[in-house]
Amino acid sequence: MSTAFNGVALTTENEQQIQVVDKFLDNLHNKHGVDISFSNINYSINTKSGKRKILNNLSGVCKSGTVTAILGPSGGGKTSLLNVLSRKIKANKQVELSGDVMANGQTFSNQQFAQFSGYVMQNDILFETLTVKECLHFAADLKLEGDQHSKNHRVKEMIHQLKLEKCQNTQIGGHFVRGISGGERKRVNIGQELITNPSVLFLDEPTSGLDSFTAYIVCSILKDFAKQHNKTVIMSIHQPNTDIWNLFDQVFLLIQGNYVYQGPVSEAISYFSSLGLVCPVHQCPPDFFMSYMTAGERNEKLHPNLIENYKNVLAYKTLASLQTVRTDQIEYSSLQTSFWYQIKKVASRNLKQLRRNPLMVRSRLVQTIFMSLFIGLVYLDQPTLHKNSSVQEAYNRKGVLFTACMANFMASQMGVVLNFPLEKPVFLREENTKYYSTFSYLIGKLCFEWLLLFIFPIIYSSIMYFMVGLNDSSADHFFFFVLICILMGYCGASLGLISGSAFNSIRTITAVQPLFMLPFVLFSGFFKNRKDFAAWIGWIEFLSPFKYGLEALVTNEFENLDSPVDMIAINDYTIGKWNCALIVFGFFVGFVIIASLTLHAKRGTLQ
Repeated sequence: MSTAFNGVALTTENEQQIQVVDKFLDNLHNKHGVDISFSNINYSINTKSGKRKILNNLSGVCKSGTVTAILGPSGGGKTSLLNVLSRKIKANKQVELSGDVMANGQTFSNQQFAQFSGYVMQNDILFETLTVKECLHFAADLKLEGDQHSKNHRVKEMIHQLKLEKCQNTQIGGHFVRGISGGERKRVNIGQELITNPSVLFLDEPTSGLDSFTAYIVCSILKDFAKQHNKTVIMSIHQPNTDIWNLFDQVFLLIQGNYVYQGPVSEAISYFSSLGLVCPVHQCPPDFFMSYMTAGERNEKLHPNLIENYKNVLAYKTLASLQTVRTDQIEYSSLQTSFWYQIKKVASRNLKQLRRNPLMVRSRLVQTIFMSLFIGLVYLDQPTLHKNSSVQEAYNRKGVLFTACMANFMASQMGVVLNFPLEKPVFLREENTKYYSTFSYLIGKLCFEWLLLFIFPIIYSSIMYFMVGLNDSSADHFFFFVLICILMGYCGASLGLISGSAFNSIRTITAVQPLFMLPFVLFSGFFKNRKDFAAWIGWIEFLSPFKYGLEALVTNEFENLDSPVDMIAINDYTIGKWNCALIVFGFFVGFVIIASLTLHAKRGTLQ
């Protein structure tokens, strides 16, 4: 049985899909409005020089269907107020925070609050090689309920709402990839939060870095979103022009964490006129207000008067407005995708990035081939060892094996160190928005990268091993050599993850990295025999993956050779090569766990 839609015959399956999509979209558009009210907000931070007051006893209401702008000079507290209202700031030893933030007169936990609100950061943190549509699809896949058909419809609707049709298949772009404009990037950033149709949307300076026309387009889209869908939009903004100013319904003007005005935009000029501060007809109102709100000799005596006048004239209106908030029950979903689904989506995205950035893979391939050829030429055709060989020939082989450990460890480590800090801001934003867990992100990200780290040591070993003429008495020796090179590469990459997770700057990471490497190398047993270390410091060798990697390779190389020196005995290698391989694997797993815990702990550095 089938029916017709616009002259096209529909099957029963088509009808069911349309019903699912219609129900999904109806649920998006029929959410009740949410009023954000806050009272007696006090926020201060404890510094070495003493307590610093950021917000001073602020109260107010942001109604559904309206756009509220928070204005003030740098250091005035506008972003701090936005972050308090959005529940991004938590009290701790350094932070003192008091007061109530409620939605429709109800108190929610931070996790519950995040289910019906969205937060758009000031910086547009997006992956350069993904397209506009792919960015929105990723958000939809991890944040929306329903089947893939309904998610596709939501993405299509969002692209239309944000006026991104012309660039939907264009890559975001950046330093190395040509892409979309700054205004389009901002709209994509906003779209990733709007995709779930939040009842409340917070934005930190959404016009930052945009020209006046593009800024107006962005703010007009937010105005339409608030008005047409009965949403609450709250933004901090530095100095909007007149056209943008007129889009706002309500404005908070802050100086040093205190109100100087709070109320409708339409009444701001008349209020300041009553104080003798008359805005010229042809001057932009925000510019006029900011001229009296910024620090300076002229305004030092004026600021206390503005703050006091607000308390005497307008504060009672704020208290009265707290009694008029909505009390509707807030509808929100607590969608949590599965661990494996998160890994699948992150891995799929990472594969796209690798395919669209072939330069990174090619450069690593060239590096591997060059490195293996160079080392192979330096140690070319080492003579076969026998009892009459020189001791130096035996130690030359040990040098080759140590170089193999170092080369694979360092090459893998530097690849992660140079790239992961660039991706970390995206992780911090997406994890904060609860796209995925820290561990699922790491596993998904590393799925295909570990595959490359598996391939490159094989290429390295296949070239260098036979150029040098290492133990060829059986194939087992070669394959074990490859295994250790792979494991050392994994250890290097996972140690790079720890550094990339702990520090934000590549410059800092490259400065700190030698501090990790020096003890690992010195206590590897290559430069000094383990028996010769003093007892009080010798224990460090057990923390070095190089010790076990080198022992495994030396044992593998010399166990069936007639060497003039019993290299295994003289170095006191008694663990066994397979046990050493397991220990190196344990280092790899341990480093990944430490990196995951470090990255998890860094979530609080989002703001």
